[in-house]
Amino acid sequence: MKTWLIRAAVLAGTLVLGAALHAALAPRNLAWVVYALGGGVVALVALEVGLRLSRRRRERADWARWRAALLDPPARRRAIGELRRAADRAARLGPRLAVRQARLAVALGELQLAEGRAEDALRALARVDVSLLDPLQATIVRVARLQAYLHHDDLDGASSTLAPLDGAQDLDPVLDATLALARGAVALEQGRTDDALAAARAVASRAEPHDEIWDEARALEAASLEASGAPWRAVLASVEGSGRARLAALGSARVRRLCAELEA
Repeated sequence: MKTWLIRAAVLAGTLVLGAALHAALAPRNLAWVVYALGGGVVALVALEVGLRLSRRRRERADWARWRAALLDPPARRRAIGELRRAADRAARLGPRLAVRQARLAVALGELQLAEGRAEDALRALARVDVSLLDPLQATIVRVARLQAYLHHDDLDGASSTLAPLDGAQDLDPVLDATLALARGAVALEQGRTDDALAAARAVASRAEPHDEIWDEARALEAASLEASGAPWRAVLASVEGSGRARLAALGSARVRRLCAELEA
C-alpha cells in the first residue's frame, strides 16, 4: 500500500510540474519540449512495467520448476543450488527482502529433506529471522522447522519449535491444517496416540481427498494406528502413489518407515 501511495504522489507531482512547464513554455512556442519530456517519461514507465512483468513471469516459472523437482533427484539437486544462491542474495539485501528469504528457505528446506539432508534444511531455516515477518509468514517458517525436526527424528527440537506456536490459529485454512497435523505428530512421538489420531481424522474430514493435506492426515492416522497396535496398512494404502512418494521424501521418520514397509 505504501509503495502505491508513493507512486501516486510521484505521478501527481509529475503532472503538476508538466502543467507548470507547459504554461511557461507554450507562449514561447516551446510546448513541444513538455510533450517530448512527457513521452520520455511514458516510455520509461512502460519499460519498467515490462521489466517487472518479465521478472514476475521468470519467478513464477522458477517456483514451478523448484516445486516440480521434489521427486526428481537430478532436478532436485540443481534446484537446491539455485535456491541457495537466491537465498544468499536475499539475505545480503537485508530486512526488506525478509519475506522472500523466508519463502526461499522453506522451499530449500523441503528439497533438502527430500535429499535426506535434514541438518542442512534446519540450517537454511535457522537463517530466517522470524521477528521480521508477519504472524502468518513466521508460522510458516516455524512449521517448516518443526517438520524438519520430525523428519530428523528429533523430538526435543520439534517440541521446542512447537512451543511458540501455542494458540496460533485462524491464520490460513491450509496452514491451520498443517499446524494441526504437526501438533498431532509431536503428540504421537510423545506417546499421546489418541490425540494424534483425533487430529489426523479431524483434518482428513475437512480436506479434499488426495490433496497434500489429506495425504498427510491419512499418514498421521496410519502412524497413530500402528503405534497403538491397530491395523494401519489400508489407511496408508489409500494415499495414491505420488502422494506416498512425497510422504516417503518429506514425512516424519515414523511415516517414512511405514511407507517403506508398505512398499516392501
